[in-house]
Amino acid sequence: MTSPICSVNYSVIKRREFGYTDYTHPDWTIYVVIAGAFCCSFSDKEDLLQEGDLYIIPPNVPFHRHVTEELTVHFLRFEPGEMPFPIPAGKHHVADLPRLQGTLQMMRQLSKGAEPSDPQLLHHLLFDLLCQCRYERERAPQSLQIVDKTVIRVLDFFHEHYAEKLNMSQIATRFSLSPSGLIFKFRRATGELPARALLSIRLKAAKKLLVDTSLSLSEIAERTGFENAYYFSTVFKKEVGLPPSQYRKTYLI
Repeated sequence: MTSPICSVNYSVIKRREFGYTDYTHPDWTIYVVIAGAFCCSFSDKEDLLQEGDLYIIPPNVPFHRHVTEELTVHFLRFEPGEMPFPIPAGKHHVADLPRLQGTLQMMRQLSKGAEPSDPQLLHHLLFDLLCQCRYERERAPQSLQIVDKTVIRVLDFFHEHYAEKLNMSQIATRFSLSPSGLIFKFRRATGELPARALLSIRLKAAKKLLVDTSLSLSEIAERTGFENAYYFSTVFKKEVGLPPSQYRKTYLI
């Protein structure tokens, strides 16, 4: 079976800032954020890209970009052939992150190793990535905008204190709520439990430390609010799909 993709160039890049903030790529381009954040805009629309976000830019389209937090990204340039659907340009917040990470991990292994037995494998992997974007975009519910000021304040508190031992009952009391009231507000505003939101913040911080530092798993667990290295490793593997050591090996520059 022939892939609809004609050519692919894959790399991982790390930037404190871009050499050129205004740029134009001659090919279709994809950025997938591993760690950090950057702003990118074309067609008069600016987006903030963070971990788990994917950005597709059409060829020969001027765009503006600037790093807001030291950045590590998967970077792909490609030439499509006869596509069965329009390429979904712009920002995508990927819902099925383990699947995306698995696809990108295979791409990275192929780019580092010898020529694959199937020279079209990299093309097929990219096509699968584009199919995932299209599928999720078509079926994604309308994004929630958090308007509950208490929930916003609690989330800000999580971001500032995620390294500490936090008790949800105490947090509820801190914000003049009962534990059930805190859960109700979070579910209504975000669709998830407050403990789940805190876990997501801790895992994001842990991923950044795995990629950007040589800290031990015990040190990372301590800095991100996990009880110990064993518990951190167990939760990380369950949520991310890779043990922390393998995640570091895969995404370390």
